[in-house]
Amino acid sequence: LVVVSHGLVIRTLLERHLRLPAGSGLPASLSNTSITVCSPVSPHEVVLMNCVRHLDVEELRDSGRGLSGF
Repeated sequence: LVVVSHGLVIRTLLERHLRLPAGSGLPASLSNTSITVCSPVSPHEVVLMNCVRHLDVEELRDSGRGLSGF
């Protein structure tokens, strides 16, 4: 299942419905076009969060000042 959504919706899912890996916290904001992956079975643990590695050109990456999460 693939879900494409705005950062505020993704942040709410991360805060309220998904389990973050031990020792990790939420980023201050979610980068545009970032990828977050979670386990398909309960308790739906996040295995990859806010990843922008697919944007191999630095200029395409978000500056971290996006509005998502605020």
